[in-house]
Amino acid sequence: MKRLCDALGVPRSSFYEWSQRMPSAQAIEDAVLLKPIRQAFAANRGIYGSPRIKQVLDGMGYPCGRHHVARLMREDGLVARQAKRYRPRPGRAAQYQVPNRLLEQGPANRRGEVWVGDYTYIHTQRGWLFLAVVMDQYTRQILGWATSQQRTAELTCAALINALQHHRPRRGALFHSDQGIEYAANSFKALLARHSLTQSMSRRAYCYDNAHVESFFGTLKAESDVTEAHLQQSVSALVSHVDDYLRFYNRRRLHSALGFQSPAAFGKLAA
Repeated sequence: MKRLCDALGVPRSSFYEWSQRMPSAQAIEDAVLLKPIRQAFAANRGIYGSPRIKQVLDGMGYPCGRHHVARLMREDGLVARQAKRYRPRPGRAAQYQVPNRLLEQGPANRRGEVWVGDYTYIHTQRGWLFLAVVMDQYTRQILGWATSQQRTAELTCAALINALQHHRPRRGALFHSDQGIEYAANSFKALLARHSLTQSMSRRAYCYDNAHVESFFGTLKAESDVTEAHLQQSVSALVSHVDDYLRFYNRRRLHSALGFQSPAAFGKLAA
C-alpha cells in the first residue's frame, strides 16, 4: 500500500481516511431496503409493524428478515400506531338472556358458520357516534356495519341487514353477541329468526368468545385517526372516514392470524 500511495503521490493517512468513509456493504444494503420500507409504511397508513412490512416487501420482490426490517424501522423512527383500549360496558337485559351456544359449540371452522356482533363508541364534538358491526368469526371480515348517534336496536338491526344484503350465512349458523339490550330486543331477535340465524350470547364477564370483534375495535381506533380533532368536528366526515377504513381493513390490511392475508382474500380461499 505504501508503494501504491507513493506512486500516486497520496499520503497513506489520506488513503486510510478515504477508505473508512466508504460505505460498507451492510450500509449499502440498508439504504437500498429503507426506501421500499418507507413506501410500504406510508402506503399502509403507518399502521404496519415489522412483521407486516416484511410481508409487503416480500411481495414487492425485496426478500429480507423481519429483524432486519425492525432495525431499519426503529432507526428511521417508523413506529406503527398502537391501540388504545377503551370500551364502556353496555347495558344488560337479564330477562332476554339466551344460552352461550358458541361456548358449547366451539369457534368457527368454516366461513359463514359463526357471525359475531358488537358495537363501540366514538367521540365527536356533537356527542357519541355508535358503530355496530357484524364480523365473520372465521375470516375476520367485517360483513356489515351501521352508524348512529343513538344506541338502539335499530342500529344493530341495520348492521345485520347490511351484512345479509351482501353475505349468506351457512344453514344453522350462530349469531353471537354480548348481553346488550340492543341484541336482546324483540326486533333483533325477530330479524335473526327470519333469516334462520341461531342466537348466542356471552355470559356476564365472559368476553373471550367475542374477542375477535373487540380486538378489531381496538385496531380501528388505533389505525384510522377517528380520535383526531378535525374528524370529530363533523359527524358526516367521521362516518365517511370509518367507512373508508372498514373497506381498507377488509380488502387490504394484512392479518397475522390469517397468514398475513386480508380478510377478503382469506375468505375467498375459505369458500
